[in-house]
Amino acid sequence: MTRNKMKIMAYILVHVLVMCCCGSIGNISSKAQQHYDYAVDDYYELDDVIKSLPAGSDVTIMIREDFDCDFLDPSKEQYTTLQYTIDFNDISVYFITENNVNMDIEQMSIEGYGSYIEFSPQIIFKSSWCNSLTIGTYSSKEFNTVVINGDVCGEPELWNWSAIQGTVPLGSYYRGGGLIVCDANVIVNGDIYSGKNGIGLSTYCNGSVIVNGDVYVEDGGVVNGCGVRTFDSSVVTVYGNIYGGDIVQGEYYSDDRDIDCHGVWARDNSTVYCSGQVLSGKVYNGEKYDNIKLTESAKFYNIDEKASGYGVGVRYTTHVQSYGWKDMSYNGESSGTTGQGKRLESVVIDLYGNDNLSIRYRTHVQSYGWMHWVPEGGVSGTSGESKRLEAICIELTGSDKDKYDIFYRVHAQGYGWLGWAENGQPAGTAGQGKRLEAIEIKVLPKGTIPAGVVGYSYVELGKSANNSAYAGKINYQTHVQSYGNQSYVYDGSVSGTFGEAKRLEGIKINVNNDLTGVSGGITYRTHVQSYGWLDWVSDGQFSGTAGESKRLEAIEIKLTGDMEKYHDVYYRVHSQTFGWLGWAKNGEPAGTAGYAKRLEGIQVVILLKGSQAPNNLPASNGIAAYISK
Repeated sequence: MTRNKMKIMAYILVHVLVMCCCGSIGNISSKAQQHYDYAVDDYYELDDVIKSLPAGSDVTIMIREDFDCDFLDPSKEQYTTLQYTIDFNDISVYFITENNVNMDIEQMSIEGYGSYIEFSPQIIFKSSWCNSLTIGTYSSKEFNTVVINGDVCGEPELWNWSAIQGTVPLGSYYRGGGLIVCDANVIVNGDIYSGKNGIGLSTYCNGSVIVNGDVYVEDGGVVNGCGVRTFDSSVVTVYGNIYGGDIVQGEYYSDDRDIDCHGVWARDNSTVYCSGQVLSGKVYNGEKYDNIKLTESAKFYNIDEKASGYGVGVRYTTHVQSYGWKDMSYNGESSGTTGQGKRLESVVIDLYGNDNLSIRYRTHVQSYGWMHWVPEGGVSGTSGESKRLEAICIELTGSDKDKYDIFYRVHAQGYGWLGWAENGQPAGTAGQGKRLEAIEIKVLPKGTIPAGVVGYSYVELGKSANNSAYAGKINYQTHVQSYGNQSYVYDGSVSGTFGEAKRLEGIKINVNNDLTGVSGGITYRTHVQSYGWLDWVSDGQFSGTAGESKRLEAIEIKLTGDMEKYHDVYYRVHSQTFGWLGWAKNGEPAGTAGYAKRLEGIQVVILLKGSQAPNNLPASNGIAAYISK
């Protein structure tokens, strides 16, 4: 599952244009049946790639760093902008780039049906006249899902209007901006930005957009300064602020219409939700336009704790030691307590807003272990038995379950807030006698990721685990004094021991490319008593010693290939005398040097590039990952 906000259908015009406009096709490899990998340098080759793929296939397309969308117009002997449309018909596409891509393209549109399109990095669209990115068209075609995992940056300019003062000529209406959506559903896990003379976000023809950031327009325009404009039955949800930029030169159109200078302008039967502030800009003469302008049938809502801007919500209550049942919590609110040492004993969860979507859940209870699944509204756990909850799994059911993800995270004794689990993954601890103290739950459109760490949601112990070598995104096994090889653990669980004075003697680590969705691997090396740093090994090979009673004292871990481009690896160790140290990252050393101290346990997790590190608990705040004399 993904986190703070959900995935849906559609993608951004600029991104698509970039992808479509640039690419030299070179088939890298075919990973599996009907999956393809290509690298492209220009849009001609990209077009050829898309046309060559059979319906129902999926493809990963690398847009190279030198992707250039400037084209020479032979008749004028100068570079000109480009308009381009590409059809994605029943093909799932994942675009990645070597670095952020800046484009100088006039307009790009995406058409297609039955498709899933995802853009991984930020793409900046530099437009000289038209819209930076358009997703969907005025046609009957529909996308299933379009996700943009970065910012949408449109920087429109007015070619010949820079000297205009006062009235803007009739017929010169300009609508350019960051993103335009029509008949499509789009999720933007970042900000939408429009330069002056633009509109940050425009939706038409039943478009649906979720923005997990801000929408804003640069001050200083001549024509537009509108943050969000909606038409027809569009639905927009912004989990941030909306700001319409100042208009400093124009005042009115020649037909006496007001210029667009509003934070939100909603028309027809459209609906806008916003969790932050909405501010309009000003015109040059100092007049203040309405922050929110609505037609009679349009609606605007400020999202509060109990509202759900996308029509589906989750509510839940917990039974807490000493307090009993708590008041109902909604859509990511915390239920339970923190800092009071009170255990959760049972939980009730249900959804609202969609009759085709439901949930089921189960809890791991002290003495009883994993309980049976219960449907929404049912009680999972115990009451009156003083039994703690230790872990929980929640998953969606119903005909619309593939349109949403459910995310949940728990506050666990000794660990604090763990990362977000999703879609049935366990959240909590195992084999440590640790109580759950609080929980947060969110239902989001498919493809949306909540703020905070995603992953590192469940901490079990290698000596009591029973996992395969590829159970998680990252899997690791240690050779421990007296015990030998422990079972594999994954995604932040503890391999080794702590509190038993047992040394780690060796380790194996691998990544699961099917779960991460990208190719690449992992490499690592250990510092061993008497030997010092050993050579680097990779992808499940053994590092350390066996049968020599030699302790590991430190470790370094790095990702390779595409794994390194799109993920970070975090790891920390439990060191003799020092206890749990801080998190190291991407090849940094973790452990000690010059102290002759054994490593006793290790945790390893891979997170999306740029994610924050997991919290330090149970280590002390500020403790280093590597301590040397």
